[in-house]
Formats: sequence, C-alpha cells, structure tokens
Amino acid sequence: MRLLTTSAGRILCAAVLCVVATAAIAGAQSGTVTGQVVHATTREPLDGVTIEVLGAALETRTRANGRYTILSVPPGVYTISARKLGLRGREVSRVIVRSDQSATVDFELDSAEALATVRVEAGRPPVDLRGVASELVLTGEELRALPVVNLAEMLMLSPGFAVLGSAGSLQSLASQRRGDPTQISVRGARPGATVQLLDGIPINHPIFGTAAIDLNPLVLSSVGLSPGYMEAQYGGSVAGVVSMTLREGEERLSGQVDYQTTNASGLMGSGADAATASHHVRAVLAGPILDDRVRVMFGAQSRRAADRAVQFPTDGSATGFIGWNGFGAVDEDQLVGKVTVSPRPALRFSATGITQSRRTLAYDRRFLALYRATALRDLNPGAPVTAVDGLVQGSVSQQSHFLSLRAEQRLARASLAVTHAILGGERETCNVFSGVCLEDRFWRSTRRSNGLFDPFVSAESPVTGTATDFGGETFTSRVTRADVVVDAADHVRFQVGLQHSSHALALREISALTGTVGLVPTATNQYRTRPTETAVYAQSTFDYDFLLATVGIRAERGSAKGTGFALPLRATNGTTAEE
Repeated sequence: MRLLTTSAGRILCAAVLCVVATAAIAGAQSGTVTGQVVHATTREPLDGVTIEVLGAALETRTRANGRYTILSVPPGVYTISARKLGLRGREVSRVIVRSDQSATVDFELDSAEALATVRVEAGRPPVDLRGVASELVLTGEELRALPVVNLAEMLMLSPGFAVLGSAGSLQSLASQRRGDPTQISVRGARPGATVQLLDGIPINHPIFGTAAIDLNPLVLSSVGLSPGYMEAQYGGSVAGVVSMTLREGEERLSGQVDYQTTNASGLMGSGADAATASHHVRAVLAGPILDDRVRVMFGAQSRRAADRAVQFPTDGSATGFIGWNGFGAVDEDQLVGKVTVSPRPALRFSATGITQSRRTLAYDRRFLALYRATALRDLNPGAPVTAVDGLVQGSVSQQSHFLSLRAEQRLARASLAVTHAILGGERETCNVFSGVCLEDRFWRSTRRSNGLFDPFVSAESPVTGTATDFGGETFTSRVTRADVVVDAADHVRFQVGLQHSSHALALREISALTGTVGLVPTATNQYRTRPTETAVYAQSTFDYDFLLATVGIRAERGSAKGTGFALPLRATNGTTAEE
C-alpha cells in the first residue's frame, strides 16, 4: 500500500524513526541518602547504627567504617534518624532527596545519661557543590511555591528551555491545527528531541513528539531538567530530559485545592486577561489508608479558557472588532491516581492511572467573519441566520491515558525495580455543523483580499465554507523495564537496566485538494506501523564531595515495519505531484 501524500509520508517516517531512537529512554526516578556516623568525642566510625528515612519506611545499618547508603529513595523532603543502643539518637529534618542525586547526611553520636533524641534541621549550603550548572531538580515543595500552573510555565523560568505555542512564541500551522499543547524545545532542538519521563516511563506522543500527558504540578514530588549531557540510562539521541516523579501518600492525610482565573486581573484593567477568561481548578489528596503500609494519592484539574487573546485597532474598520478579544476555546480535564503498598519495609508495589481529555477550537484568522457573527448573535439571540453562520471551523478532540505497575525490592546494598506501563491516546479533527461531524466533505468558500473567508452560498447545502482537514491518529505504547542499582563501594554505585518497548500507531487524515469554491475533491493519507525497541545499559557513578563522574555504555536495537511509500528513495515512485 502506498501513501498518497509525499510530504506527510516523509514526516511520518521520520517520526517513527524518532520513536525507535527515544521511546526506551528512562531514568532511575529516585535518589540516594548516604553519609557516615562517628562518635562525637573520639571521632571513631560507629558500626551497626540504624539509619532510617522517616516517612518512607526505609532503613539500613552502618558498616565497620561507619558509612551507610540507602538506595531508591523517592524524591521528597525527609527526616533522617540515627540510633544505637547506649548512644543518644539524632534526627536531621528537611533533608531534600532529588532524583538521580545523592543527599549526604553525616551524624555525630555521643554517650549520655539522658538518651533523649537530638533533633536538628538540615541547612542548605550557599553553593551546591554537587549540582551541575546545566541541570535543575525541583522538589514538590519548591514546585508548589512557584507561580505556575503547568510544566510549560515552570520550564519558561529555566535556562535552556523554550516553550513553543505559548504567547509570543512560534508554533507550526500543522501543530496548531492538531490542537497540540505547548511544546518544549531545548537549546533550539525540535520538541520531539526532548524526552519527558513520568516515573521513568516516556510520555511523549510517539508520532509527533509532544507530551501526551500534561500533568498537574500538585501531583508531582519532583521534576528534573537535564539539557544537553545524557547518561547511558537515558540514551544519547535526545536534546534534553524532563524527568517527573509522582507523589506518594505522605505520613498524614493532606490535601490542597486552588482556583486561578484571569478575570480578576481583567477587572483591574488587563484587556488580554479579560479576553482570555481562563478558569483553572486543581486539587490533590494524599495520605495513608487504614495503616502506613497503604498510601494513596488522587489529583484532578480542570481548565477552561479562550485559545488566544488578540488585540485589534480601536477603529474596528477592518474586522469589526475593537481592542482585546478572545477567540476559540480550550477545555482540559485530568484525573490522576496512585496507590502504593509496602507489605514489608524492603518491598513496595505501586499502581498509577491517569486519564486526560482535551478539546480545542483554535483561533484561525480566516474565520473572523464567523467570530463576528457569533459575537453579534450572543448579544441578540433572536437575530436571523445568515450565510456567515454556515462557515464551519474544525475542532480537535484528544484523549490520553497512562497505566503503570511497579514492583521494587530493596536488599542490603542493592535494589531491583520492575515496571510495566501502557501509554495510549487518540485524536480526531473534524468540522462539526449543528452537532454533526461532516467528516470528509469540505466546502471551499471565497476569500477576501485580506485573506478572510466569505461564505459561498449554495442551495444544495446550508454549509457555506469549512476547514480542510478531517481525521487523526491512535496509538498504544507498551514499555517493560527492569533496573538494578548496587552500592558497589563507598562513593561508587553501579547500575544496569533492560527495557523493551512496542508501539501500535495508526494515522488517517483526509484533506481537501485545490479546487474551485463549493464541494472539493479530497486526498487520503494513511499510515500504520508497529515499531519495537530493546535497549540495555550499564553505568557506574563515582560521587565524592564535589566530584561526580559517570561512565556508561548503552546498546539499542529497533525496527519499524508498516505501510509507506513503495519506493521512497526514487523520484519516480508512482506518487503524482498533486498527491
């Protein structure tokens, strides 16, 4: 089977090669707590001291040299305790554990008649010697303190990251008509080259590279941003990595609800905010159920807003609009749930489910006559129907879901994690008239000299002009991965992993061809493929004081089989210029 449209076929073939190159990228999504325990008076290392991460049900004992390491600690803010019979215990609070980083907590214990525990708060150094200038890791507390409502707004505050599709930035016409959310570009690279991970699993759209899930920041425990340099566990064919970790239930039941709207600033004189008319509600609830062994987290968000706010001249002579006006609409809803079960301190199971829907009616300047007629009808509902009301703009409906199961076993000096996840989604772009999708029937209207549509009146149809695209894509991605992290020696960690990814992709789009006004002929673009990839990696990390060195190796093997051009490398492959 051949594709009918050359440009679309080449773009889609390139997109599938991108899937093979990036779909199996994943990270550890956890941190490490390490340090040494010595006697406060003699300065000798203490053996057999119990080190516990309070609230995470993780503990270990110090070795003969007084050192300890706790692997696979979920990102967050914790209290670390050190206790041994006959010595006064000590607790250090507000220890920040970040993904793929080590938090060092040293203890000094002394003998005392009164064995009350000493509690101190961890201080943050003026300069983080362990941080890399090009990398940024934010905890959940830091995320919730930022004045942002989504990941894109947070990345706009970070150097090296650009957000496409936001106000004042560029977005391709094809991306706009697909209803794509804001896209992330790192150091000028295409958005598909930036991989977004959720609990170690890629959530990029496997065809277009945009994020299939746009998460509510309230449900995240950490976000790591890594432009440029990549470890072996991430692969080397991407421009950057955005690594997100979902929250787990805390020790106590807690929640948060917030509501944000641009109407308030609109009342204070901001015309753009008044035209946008955004309403955004977010909520999260997390905590234990029955006992500390079962913890849950539920999150939700809903957003309603205009797609774009546009400012017009005050005379209104060209379009009939004056000042700031909001056009189009964006409706988004999302539900997130995570359940974590720890039957034993060293064993943990977790299940995650996310569902998201997005409906978009993008701003299209060509339909300004329709927008004007709609605005007048809102003011005068009894006004007679005109030919302009027969203009039909295409809208986009998108659905996405994410499911994952994870098992993690911690040993004395190692941890093993196995994860299986499914990411799926579908999109449909359609011209909807009177509640009915017109599917592959397109009417070309006349155009004014300024590019605006004028209705084409015909006795055969009440439709007087439409957008020129119908269809969409469906995809299902399945990822299975296993990772082993070993505390090989003091300051040295060794990590190996294996991952297999498979995808089922199908795209079918029908577009109007060049023609006269009225009903026009169409061309169909179809594409189906089932790419797979298997990757294995090994890496070793040396982490001491301000020195962090990582060396690793990664091997990948993939294939992408499906329908495409019969002879894509030949100029005379049977595809006509019109197609």
